Amino acid sequence: RGETHTIKVKVTDEYGNETTKEERIEIPNYPTLLGKQIGKDIKVVTEGEGLYEVTHCNETIENDELSEEEKEGFLLEEYRYAGKNPDNYITFNNETWRIIGLVNVLTTNGTVEQRVKIIKNESIGNLNWDYNSDTNKFENNWSESSLQKLLNNEYYNSIDKTFEKCTTTSNEQCISHSAISLNFSTTGIKENDRKMIETVNWNIAIPPVRSTYNHTYPTPSFYQFERGTNTHEGYSHTWKGNIGLIYPSDYGYSTSGGSTNHRSSCLTNKLNEWHDSGLNLTDCYQNSWIYNLDNEANYWTVISNITDTRAIMVIINTGDTMNGSIRFGGSIASCGVLPVLYLKKEITITGSGDGNETSPYELIKNT
Repeated sequence: RGETHTIKVKVTDEYGNETTKEERIEIPNYPTLLGKQIGKDIKVVTEGEGLYEVTHCNETIENDELSEEEKEGFLLEEYRYAGKNPDNYITFNNETWRIIGLVNVLTTNGTVEQRVKIIKNESIGNLNWDYNSDTNKFENNWSESSLQKLLNNEYYNSIDKTFEKCTTTSNEQCISHSAISLNFSTTGIKENDRKMIETVNWNIAIPPVRSTYNHTYPTPSFYQFERGTNTHEGYSHTWKGNIGLIYPSDYGYSTSGGSTNHRSSCLTNKLNEWHDSGLNLTDCYQNSWIYNLDNEANYWTVISNITDTRAIMVIINTGDTMNGSIRFGGSIASCGVLPVLYLKKEITITGSGDGNETSPYELIKNT
């Protein structure tokens, strides 16, 4: 990477005359992650904990609203952290966050570019994905959901919020709710950190039905479908905003695998089967740093269910028999909320931190 080579090419014309030409071939550098050269400052690994190169050679982006250039942009190689506890810690908003990776995203100017995607290291609370206490209704439309509005209004702007949370459900209905208060003036996004966040177009398409359900896919298939157009009538398959949640594919790519099932095997197995000890797939979730973020609650993803307008894909993390798998939860359920965002391209690492838990990377906005 980053080298220039000169090669000699022998050319024979139609009369049999041979000439030799020299051509220079430049091998491009790895891209940078927060100003650090991938492959040089940050090592790329193929096993264990660390930063992995993720290729999308076998995926196809089926989205007629995207240009061919935009589709190709989503298929560029990415760089994602994987393993049980890789050195992807950063300080953001005076808190500990984690780097998901350098990933492909649709910017607001309509081009697919690479940005650093990060996730909060701890949940901001167990909350409903969507619930309207006035109407007692709930759906799985992220663009209009109560959680989306909470994250992108009060949480994003550091405004305290008191609202009604559904606390008890029966037969998929909310039968009791209570007022809760969130101290976002303290825990919300601070003004200086807000300036580091890039507003992007989030792809929130829903995987199609397969064997009755739509969560029975391996990680690369989720990546492909999330960037498609399939969704419920009246829903949008993109959403423009600042704060979201993780994709199922983010979770899948965060594993390094283990001694029984290597990373490549985890990525080709269905995410709804990662709990299966009979298939020896527990290596997959046990060696995922995203799974290990919060061991006391299931937590929400941003992707819905296509067969039910009230169900959301959830990462199971409460020690039950489905532990480590993607499953469904009604949007009025109470699950952990791990905010996710994209950093502006001018954000870089400063200081002496090396990215581990005790010495996280520090960020600075270059003007």
